[in-house]
Amino acid sequence: MNSEPVKAQHTDAPAPEGQLMNRMTRLFVKVGVLPILVLVAVTIFASASDNFLTARNLLNLLRQSSYLVMVAIGQMFVLLTAGFDLSVGTIIALSSVIGASTMASVYAAFPDAVYLAIAAGLLAGVGVG
Repeated sequence: MNSEPVKAQHTDAPAPEGQLMNRMTRLFVKVGVLPILVLVAVTIFASASDNFLTARNLLNLLRQSSYLVMVAIGQMFVLLTAGFDLSVGTIIALSSVIGASTMASVYAAFPDAVYLAIAAGLLAGVGVG
């Protein structure tokens, strides 16, 4: 027979609160904080308004952000090809201001003033290189 005393088995399992915090910490490290904040914001706004997750609102969101997506994709290609040109945002801002001010001041006489904004962006892009 074995003469050793029987030891009580002790597991170092963390408390349920510790497990939850550990899982949340790993989730934050793995995906970052931005997707979690977006999920929280969508949940809050969807519960606050009946019109938030409608097809009309989502289509409006896609329309309004489409030009930013195009600029971001263009900037991504510039950065991936080892070119480091961050003037794209400045040119977009300059074109937006010129287009908005031109359209606000001469809309009745020249409704297609958007071409002036495109021309200003083209000239600024050529000037920057």
